[in-house]
Amino acid sequence: MIMKIRIKYLNGTRFKRFIINSAQRVNQMEQYLNDINVFPVADGDTGTNMAATMNSIVEGVNKCKESSFARISSIIADSALTGARGNSGAILAQFFQGLAEATKDKVCLSTETFAQASTKAAEQARNAISHPIEGTIITVMKDWAN
Repeated sequence: MIMKIRIKYLNGTRFKRFIINSAQRVNQMEQYLNDINVFPVADGDTGTNMAATMNSIVEGVNKCKESSFARISSIIADSALTGARGNSGAILAQFFQGLAEATKDKVCLSTETFAQASTKAAEQARNAISHPIEGTIITVMKDWAN
């Protein structure tokens, strides 16, 4: 029997762990992401750009000892913006900026509040693009948030 643990809240410490683990996974999948990068421009660098952006984020959060969701989220947004590479990195930075704005002053979030904030963040990332195209990272963000 598989026991499932239901997460009821997300604080900065949990979010920090999630981001670090996500960065590790993006790094593991870097070449695969490059290989499937054919739309809208087949430049084959999305994995490399996402990995570089996520590595910048990890550098930032590893320096933070606070556990407030708002503080961790703010550091993630700033680190993503500073270390963004390529279009995918810039779009990811916009997502994290939107998430930081939607969760400012929050120490801890319910899973419902996190989902709502993620939806707002995905919308902000989409709105930052002059001609958004479905089937790109913005679609992944929207679907993940939902």
